[in-house]
Amino acid sequence: MRSKEVKKGDFIYYTGKSGGAYIVSGDNIAKNIFVPNKTGMNIEGERFPILKHEKFNIVSFDIIGKETKNYSVNITLTRLISGGKTFIISQDNLYKYFSAAESQF
Repeated sequence: MRSKEVKKGDFIYYTGKSGGAYIVSGDNIAKNIFVPNKTGMNIEGERFPILKHEKFNIVSFDIIGKETKNYSVNITLTRLISGGKTFIISQDNLYKYFSAAESQF
């Protein structure tokens, strides 16, 4: 699969199986987060399953620890169904579970 650069405002689609990942929100979590449905990845909170080919909007990119070579990037996405729930996802999970739509023109 070919990678495509994405930017703020772009629309992307979840490519995993329906229910293969969740948006988790809870009292002990500062922001809603993306959690793949994997063994050993149990985070307390209310789970909202993601559907295959569900559409999301990229809101922002936040670089954490940019003073060092081992920085990470948190991407904020907004779900376009169910009231527009906003959550954060790592750059690795973004490329693993989401895809940008190719132009039809």
